[in-house]
Amino acid sequence: MFFVTGTNTEIGKTFASTLLFRYFHQQGKRCVIMKPIASSENNPSEDADTIFTCLASSGVPLNNKDKQDIAPITYPRPYAPYALEGSQITELKDKLLSSFNRLKKKFSIIIVEGIGGALVPIEKDFFTLDIAKLFNIPTIVVAEDKLGAINHTLLTFEAIQSRGIIVSGFIMNRFLVENEKKVKNNVQVIEEISGIPCIGKIIDGQLKEIIREKYEL
Repeated sequence: MFFVTGTNTEIGKTFASTLLFRYFHQQGKRCVIMKPIASSENNPSEDADTIFTCLASSGVPLNNKDKQDIAPITYPRPYAPYALEGSQITELKDKLLSSFNRLKKKFSIIIVEGIGGALVPIEKDFFTLDIAKLFNIPTIVVAEDKLGAINHTLLTFEAIQSRGIIVSGFIMNRFLVENEKKVKNNVQVIEEISGIPCIGKIIDGQLKEIIREKYEL
């Protein structure tokens, strides 16, 4: 069980989550992806629709209740949920936790994908990363290999750890192979400063270099 968050929106969380799902599924694990909160003009959201397509193509049997638990809350417009009129926070937490607990009874691994970046506000005092704390699961951070990646990733780690949530590792999306020629690339610098391992790199749409000894995969 782990929570996938990102250094920003449109950073590749859904794509990384589907690649992680396929990794576990190929090992014969009972695995599913959950999108607890989405904001979209479509219902299901584009991300949830991608997840359903991924699960269906892999032969994961889902009934209507499973689908409701996989994507329990969708806000009507693509904004931070706090900017929209939403549910009371107690009701929201109860609904999320109930859906998560039902999925736990059917699946041994749940990849929970957050909305936007780690500090997108769901309510005034409840942010995306607080879902990981609610579910009591560690996080994996998705970053993009570009200028600013070090700063954005380290800030995300700090925000997560300040809440007492474990960061198990990070995935570098759109990894630039040519950066391997540098004295130190973004991955190396982030690992050395934070002590948090890169558990995989997404290169040309493929999840590469999953490091089993660094993370319990």
